[in-house]
Amino acid sequence: MSITTLEPPSSKSIAIQIKLNNDIIQKLKTSPAKLIVRDGNYFLKVAEEYPCVRLPENSNVDIYSGSSYQGRVSTKLTVVSDSRRMNQIKTATPLTPTPRTPTPLSPSIRSPKPAPAVQTPLKSISAVYEGSNNPFKIGANDPREVVTKKFVYLLSLGPISYQAICRLMDFAEIGDLLEEHAEGYQAQNCPDMFPYRDEGNFLYILKDKTYKQLIPIDWDYKENEQPLVVDNINSALSRLGYSKTHPVRKKILSPTRPKKEAPPPPQPSQTPAADEVKSKPRSGNDNKYYQELALSFKSKYQEYSLLYAQLKSHNSDKDKLIKLVELHNLLREWKGKLWDYDRKLKEIKRRKVIHY
Repeated sequence: MSITTLEPPSSKSIAIQIKLNNDIIQKLKTSPAKLIVRDGNYFLKVAEEYPCVRLPENSNVDIYSGSSYQGRVSTKLTVVSDSRRMNQIKTATPLTPTPRTPTPLSPSIRSPKPAPAVQTPLKSISAVYEGSNNPFKIGANDPREVVTKKFVYLLSLGPISYQAICRLMDFAEIGDLLEEHAEGYQAQNCPDMFPYRDEGNFLYILKDKTYKQLIPIDWDYKENEQPLVVDNINSALSRLGYSKTHPVRKKILSPTRPKKEAPPPPQPSQTPAADEVKSKPRSGNDNKYYQELALSFKSKYQEYSLLYAQLKSHNSDKDKLIKLVELHNLLREWKGKLWDYDRKLKEIKRRKVIHY
């Protein structure tokens, strides 16, 4: 018995995946679209030109029209319609996520830090964490919030390439994460000092706004890493306009946490308590956990619907409005977990059918 790997036929066509936001989709209803390539950069013309952020596609998606092979998707484009980002992208070369520039809110740190007389080359993040000592690898049961957390803590360690991120996380679908949390690294425009730096023509670092998501004591940083990460958090908060005494700094950088009071004993109920179902399921108990989560979602949604109906006619009750927002955020979190689990089950079923 022999095993043969079938490769798609060659094609002169170029297949590109384009991600559109709602603004562009609305304009497509009234105006035709045209993809423009100029000096190696991509633009989508829909009434006006919009720049595109280009990322490689590694999932080997082949495109067919009937039985005719059209090509393999090798590039992903994200269309940018935000006017501020469009102006930043026009001044950036190459056309990639925008480099960090200090804001007018922090004039004292506009200039990069002076370089030391002798610079020791930094290790790459891959050299330190590739192998068994890798806390960034995505597990099969990791929910979306865990994927995001591992991504932002990985990028907090220093400039890193697209390929290194995918390799260390063992995860290829990072386009949305890069768009939301990362920007291009330009050494001459970045005053921050990092524990590590990868080699490459284009590297990524965290956006300033994403530094607000880092809680250093929540991650097992090495001794040489944490001081630099803390310095970079402080610098990012300054560029964002936060004063030295702003409460957000204490929240992020406080070395100790107030002890939580012991919760009251759970009351009998038809559905599990919220604190019980929010905890991470133990290995082998996924099905029971998500069944309980679905029951809790149904119960909380009924509470949310009743409160919403009350506030439609009497919306001046501040306490009820706060409760409504808390319920909304809780239901959104649970819905995301349930959808992730549903997709996981469908993927397992699909693989079983293929293997069979």
